[in-house]
Amino acid sequence: MKKVLEVKGMTCGSCVKRVSKIISGFKGVSDVTVDLQRMEAAFECDASASDVAGIVQAINDFGFTAREKTYEDSAMEKTITIPVEGMSCEHCVRAVKGALETQKGVKAVEVSLEGKSARVVYDEGLIGPDALKAAILEEGYQVA
Repeated sequence: MKKVLEVKGMTCGSCVKRVSKIISGFKGVSDVTVDLQRMEAAFECDASASDVAGIVQAINDFGFTAREKTYEDSAMEKTITIPVEGMSCEHCVRAVKGALETQKGVKAVEVSLEGKSARVVYDEGLIGPDALKAAILEEGYQVA
């Protein structure tokens, strides 16, 4: 049976490895994949042997914030790539990323200076593309 967890607080490859190691340490778990961009961990588990609540607790105990995702969570999740003009350095990237991450309903943000874009995973029940673009505009950057 496939399980998907939302895992907030991961910031780098080491975090991904740590979460993967925590999950893999549980009996009955296999095929663990952790996605930093989507802030998710997915794995297969034997229903009789695995303890999803225990996995969530172990991840939380290590300092991350995890919860099991439901079908409703996945159905409302959307991804958009927004072209961003006016970024010239890593400070600009951090400003755009910070403006987007503070919006209610935003689950993950990846900003590319080279690609002149922001990729945002969001809950469409809480926020939409226009509000995401407005947050970028408020930081002084242009969107296409």
